[in-house]
Amino acid sequence: MAEASICFTKAIILNPSDYRSYYRKTKLFTGMKMFEQALEFCDEVIALKPKISKSYSNKATVLSRVKKVPQALAHYDKALKLDPNNLNVLYLKGCLLEDQKEFKAALSCIDDALELGFRSDGIFRLRERLTKKIIL
Repeated sequence: MAEASICFTKAIILNPSDYRSYYRKTKLFTGMKMFEQALEFCDEVIALKPKISKSYSNKATVLSRVKKVPQALAHYDKALKLDPNNLNVLYLKGCLLEDQKEFKAALSCIDDALELGFRSDGIFRLRERLTKKIIL
């Protein structure tokens, strides 16, 4: 992992305007559970590519890992504003809302993803679980 970090740092030095090296470093730090460092690189990605939804959804994922839920939800919303049909973001936001016991809002995200064609066993199980929680 340290070797990969060094490689990404070199790539950033060689081409500081290429967001991909920052993005990869974010993913590396997230995988290493070094979330504060990951967040710093998320900000660099957003600064370089503010019109790409993945910039915001990646930061939302890191924020959710450090329990900064309101900020995470805001970044998922920014991602969806840029790409309203992003199935993965809808799913991740729905999962985070479920964790917060916001079952109706979570179900709304999941239904939107299903309406757009997202199909997986996981999403069907999540929808079923949310529906039961709302009924109870």
